[in-house]
Amino acid sequence: MPEEVNYSKKQLNEMLSGWELSSKALLTDLLVHLSRIWDNYNQVTDPTDPCLTASALGMIHILEQSLDSRMSIEQMAHNTGYSPEYFSRVFKKLTGITPSACITSMRIATAAQELLESDASISKVAEISGFEDVNYFSRLFKKETGKTPSEFRNSL
Repeated sequence: MPEEVNYSKKQLNEMLSGWELSSKALLTDLLVHLSRIWDNYNQVTDPTDPCLTASALGMIHILEQSLDSRMSIEQMAHNTGYSPEYFSRVFKKLTGITPSACITSMRIATAAQELLESDASISKVAEISGFEDVNYFSRLFKKETGKTPSEFRNSL
């Protein structure tokens, strides 16, 4: 009986060793693939490329247009001839922020200007600036400026 136990133990150790080698090989393969994807991602854009700089200006122009129309990232990407993923990646690489963050900042800037130049209600300013929810607008406005819309208007 002890010989059978030793033999079974030996077989089990060999199987575990095989699984360990197999899992290490799969992990190495995964790391190689991820490394290649990362290299490709970093080579996609060159910020000094004038074509991409022109594209970024076009993207920003499209973002400015989207403030009024509430255009989605997919629609903006389509207008530039890029996929949404590529549009977002190139935009962030060239500007340092995502398209959605840029849109939010532009809308908050529009709201701040509106708060200074008009007597419109906070909800109307939110609507004019492209925000559907006045509470969401107020939270974002405070996050961006450090003041609520009312505080901002009253402080100047």
